[in-house]
Amino acid sequence: LYSNNREGGSREHEGLSDSEDSDEDLKEYEFRHPGTSYDSDDEEMRCDNEVFSPINTKAARHLYCLAFAGSTLASGEATHVHALLRAAYKMQLSVRVDDKRLQLNFDCFEHKPSAVDPASDESLPTVRSIKRFDKCTGMGDEPRGFGGFGFGMGSDESNGSDDDDDLDSTMDDIAEPKNGGPLNAASRADLLFRATVGDFLSARLLRFRVPMASIVGARLVAAQEAAAEGEAAALVLELDALSPASAFAARKVHSKMFREMKYALVDDWTPQKAASSASRVYIYGDLAELRQLAAHLATVSAQFAALVAPPPSEKTAPRTRNTLAPPASLAYSAAPALSAAVAVGSSMSSGADASLVPSLRSLIASQAVRLGATAVELKDKGFPPGVVSNVATAEAEAKAARRRTKLSVDE
Repeated sequence: LYSNNREGGSREHEGLSDSEDSDEDLKEYEFRHPGTSYDSDDEEMRCDNEVFSPINTKAARHLYCLAFAGSTLASGEATHVHALLRAAYKMQLSVRVDDKRLQLNFDCFEHKPSAVDPASDESLPTVRSIKRFDKCTGMGDEPRGFGGFGFGMGSDESNGSDDDDDLDSTMDDIAEPKNGGPLNAASRADLLFRATVGDFLSARLLRFRVPMASIVGARLVAAQEAAAEGEAAALVLELDALSPASAFAARKVHSKMFREMKYALVDDWTPQKAASSASRVYIYGDLAELRQLAAHLATVSAQFAALVAPPPSEKTAPRTRNTLAPPASLAYSAAPALSAAVAVGSSMSSGADASLVPSLRSLIASQAVRLGATAVELKDKGFPPGVVSNVATAEAEAKAARRRTKLSVDE
């Protein structure tokens, strides 16, 4: 989190008091996706350097699984492909929105810990894992390099990397307690903790990026049985174009070398490279969190708002066709096959208007209210006054409609 100061710059939010900054001043930033630049950001959302870019994490805490379904075309024949990414721990998966560029980011922490028995010698970590902890945190003999957890601007000068450790035969030896102490329950817990943190920080954060212009279908469905925390649901998105090669990126979670902290383009990292041929993305999580995600998407994207708008009345213009509207099947096998020749965002050239004319603003606001957004919430999150006003008007209209319905029933 970074806080914009009154001089227009920004600084890292670290231990600020209430008198220095309030929560309303905080904005979320992430290392830039490859191909984006400082000049492409709004002035009020820029950091004081070209490293970070605004981002909006909308689903993570109760995100259980991501699934990608589609078909690959070879020799004129379609071969169905689908793959699931199941979260091994909370926050491993997240859905983050680039509001400025209308991009939907699916992020995944690469590290997956193994179950261990703290009392077993077979569960003791290697020297390599402990060394990773020392390098990343600066709590061992290794220098911090890239500012430790302070994220100070470091250098790309190499002081050695994890790759150098591959030449050291002792890296795979079993680690010993600090300062040659005894191996007991406390020292075992200490070793396992440091190894887990070190392995996590040294792994990658993986990303798959979907242009919102390619979303032509959306459907939110609740599960029949309640999940452990809240009500389980799925938000299914259908795409009209395959994502480009630039959609896949990765970076180190933490490194003493600055260049490793930046996102770099990578090959499709999903199982069976399913995301490359995906025409549908299934987001499984808590109903409340997925409603908030859908409401946010409807707020920032006119196209998405038009997709999920309620059925039009005789007095309104027909809404944009939603390819996932009932009775469309949500089965993985029903995901359509897409050709690599289809351009991303082709639906926008077929008549959908991306400009926010007043009638469309009202449509977006009404849909946001239907998905659970409130004017108070949007104001607290720093949305522009015009957006807050439109949502407040939509809330009043919805309340009046419910009152009219109640009166007609009573009569």
